[in-house]
Amino acid sequence: MPWKPPVSNDPKCAVCNKTVYATEKIECLGKAYHKGCFKCTQCGLRLSMQTYKALGGILYCSPHYPQGKATAVAETQESKRLRQQSVRQSNVKYRETYEKEIKGHYTPTAEGLGPGDEAPPPNLPPAAAPAPPDPTPAPIHEEYTEPEPAAEPEPEPEPAEPEPEPEAAPEPEPEAEPEPEAAPEEPAAEGDGAKYIAQYDYTAADDDEVSFADGDVIINVKAVDEGWVTGTVERTGESGMLPSNYIEPA
Repeated sequence: MPWKPPVSNDPKCAVCNKTVYATEKIECLGKAYHKGCFKCTQCGLRLSMQTYKALGGILYCSPHYPQGKATAVAETQESKRLRQQSVRQSNVKYRETYEKEIKGHYTPTAEGLGPGDEAPPPNLPPAAAPAPPDPTPAPIHEEYTEPEPAAEPEPEPEPAEPEPEPEAAPEPEPEAEPEPEAAPEEPAAEGDGAKYIAQYDYTAADDDEVSFADGDVIINVKAVDEGWVTGTVERTGESGMLPSNYIEPA
């Protein structure tokens, strides 16, 4: 009986269709990927479970993720007919409400009487208007009393003279402390000497990466891998790896 190789239960990579072993496997969206194949389909940037974005089973980085756009819908004859029908239904509803709740209800006013009100008896003289008040105020009589003499203020006691304080003994002059020696300056990290400007925000996914914000200045930039460089964020002073497509020369 001829020898047959054992059947492997390891899954295939969704990108290169090669066997993915457990030490290099990344599972995402129900598929298995090599760590090197788990990257953006537009720029080839390596992704992680914290930085990837997917649309229709395709992997993207944040800058290249497709953004949805609103589309305008043209007005058709059917939409015009439905809009006109809605207006007609609103007019009919308003007419029914007017007939039931508003029309037929009469509110009596000063010029007329409502249904069921009794008419006043005929030939009644008009009511006499009340007499206006007398604008002249009545005189007020007050009794005059002599004011009491004001009491003389008591003289204030003279303040006592403060006792002289004993002179304090002169304090000994402190000895001058020796000035600390200046620490030697650390050599700057190697780089091409150019400055780069961050075009997007980035949050570090691993311990050897560095986070930065849009507009930060990156110095000491040095290429280390495909799509990755090392650099120092001038604002925070932190150094580490960062994606090269997130920065541009100043």
